[in-house]
Amino acid sequence: AVRTATEAADHVELRGRRTAATRRPRRWTATLGWVAAACLALAWLTSNNSLPFFSAPLSPPAQVTSMEQAWELYREVGAREGRLVEELPLLMVDRKPVPDGRGSEVLYLRRILERRRVQKVYQSALDEWGDAVAVPAQFASTRSRQL
Repeated sequence: AVRTATEAADHVELRGRRTAATRRPRRWTATLGWVAAACLALAWLTSNNSLPFFSAPLSPPAQVTSMEQAWELYREVGAREGRLVEELPLLMVDRKPVPDGRGSEVLYLRRILERRRVQKVYQSALDEWGDAVAVPAQFASTRSRQL
């Protein structure tokens, strides 16, 4: 019964209906946007990985020669700046034996808790078409809560 009722709607011509010719400019705009993004990415990749609005290069300091040293430096700077709150326990994701039989290869997730002060906070919501959109986040007052 629903199919017969909707079949009639398929044959009704709507005023202002968009055709392929009216949709073509939007397709070109989207394509040109992606071309521009690709050009910017290519320019960035070929410019020694430095962005024009950063004055310092994005490479680590010269004294860092291992991952352990980089992690220690990150923790020191984070604590000094007050951003690093706590390092949470490691979370093991996977373990498998190594081919020579001596030991295992372990995949783990390193978790850290940081703080940052921001002007605006957004959360994800759905609009009337079901698409995800960013909307300003609403928070309850934290003054009465004890932490």
